[in-house]
Amino acid sequence: MRLPESDWRGVFVLYYSDDVVCKSNKEGMKVVKSVGIRERAIMVFSLACLLVILSCFAAAAQVKFVTVSGSGARNGDSWNNAYGAAEFRSALSTLVETTYWLAEGEYSPGDKEDESFVPAFKAVILGGFKGNETSADDRDPENNVTTLTGRIDGTKNNRTVVWIGKSSYATLDGLRVTDGKGGQQGGGIVLDETSTVVLNSCVISGNESKIGGGVCIGRGAVLTAENCIFADNHAVGTSAWGGAVFVDGAFWATNCSFEKNTSSWPGGAIHSTNWGTLALKKSTFFKNRSTSSSGGAVSAYGGELVAVNCTFVENTASYYGGGALLLGADPGAAALRNCTFYNNTKNQGEGETVRNYFDVFEAVNCIFWGDSSEKQIDSESTVEPILSHCVIKGGYSTTSATVTNIITDDPRLDDSLKLNGGLTKNLALLEGSSAIDTGTANGAPSEDQRGVTRPKGAAYDIGAYEYDPGATPGGGGGCNTVSGAGLASVLMAAPLLLLFRKPR
Repeated sequence: MRLPESDWRGVFVLYYSDDVVCKSNKEGMKVVKSVGIRERAIMVFSLACLLVILSCFAAAAQVKFVTVSGSGARNGDSWNNAYGAAEFRSALSTLVETTYWLAEGEYSPGDKEDESFVPAFKAVILGGFKGNETSADDRDPENNVTTLTGRIDGTKNNRTVVWIGKSSYATLDGLRVTDGKGGQQGGGIVLDETSTVVLNSCVISGNESKIGGGVCIGRGAVLTAENCIFADNHAVGTSAWGGAVFVDGAFWATNCSFEKNTSSWPGGAIHSTNWGTLALKKSTFFKNRSTSSSGGAVSAYGGELVAVNCTFVENTASYYGGGALLLGADPGAAALRNCTFYNNTKNQGEGETVRNYFDVFEAVNCIFWGDSSEKQIDSESTVEPILSHCVIKGGYSTTSATVTNIITDDPRLDDSLKLNGGLTKNLALLEGSSAIDTGTANGAPSEDQRGVTRPKGAAYDIGAYEYDPGATPGGGGGCNTVSGAGLASVLMAAPLLLLFRKPR
């Protein structure tokens, strides 16, 4: 399922086959020129942010102030007359184009299991206030923890904490969403069909459901997450998919961490289905697990997956292979750029790190390494993968011309995840690494996972970390946390990679 055509503007993606370039637009795919085999690549575009996303940040008509207990007239017009929790629930579901400033504390959608927060059109919910601020810039979500909780009492929970209605728009910023349990979909957040949500600086944790333990993205819906943590969410029961996120629309994640999420079936952290779209940038996947199937971190059944400057460490698939990635149905297309995969494992099946069935699978400047001697990449597709300038333990056995410049020497990774100066944890390259100065500039991102400019040496490094021989260990670029309003400008400039499958 791609984004609705009405949400796209112009030409977005080029797919390079062996000898032609195919252009995708509303008229479909068509040949635009011939190219040689060396020119095969996935084009990197800086896409203008979708108007539908930008609309989430339009100036809201009014601001309402909220504390857990409320105060004064309880009409939300000021901190002295703040809404209490009950007034907030009522206003949230009825007032359109309204921004809510939430003071620290816990807020519940109600004492019945089927109750949820249901934001009205273009609601913006900002957490992290102490309760005396005059500007949203003065809030501190880290110290003034603001939680939307599904915990009713010691014996029951709300099934879904936040429900975004069909074709609606909402922004959640500086919040924790936790303890939604017992439902069929999206314990933390559900995006109903064709809805649009922006999460910024949020923590989605401790949620459970059968489909998308943390978040369920409905058909045609769009979720953009920036600087968020998805941790300890679980897809539970038989045939349960996507421990943190289930995608039947589109999911763009930048500077996000996915840690210790589980599912019984594919997608310990993320599962995408029905040709959904996944765009992952500068994000880390650590110790996610598929307890009875494959795709310990991410599984995708058809559709498009792009990962740039991402780190995958110690993710596990119990069966069928794909400790980190399962690309599980043809047709599909995946492009990996400057990603690091380390010590991902599977208990049974093929492909310690990746098991691929997609008809297009391309990895450039990536590291696939670990303690295991098992084959890192297994491709069951009839089309050979495109692997270029990668460090792969044990190599990749093929005579195909699409597999070039494969390095089998030790990349010498610092095997402890650290921030190293960035916003998400990564693995540093140590001096003498086989990944230093051995990458290609072709299609490589201009900076690494931390925000450090590439290249620092004679050539681009392989993996998510760019080694700087003159830098202090642990140093890096990084960037400041982006506010809700500021995220729109970031999305306008950020290169969002999307890959469309070749015409059939």
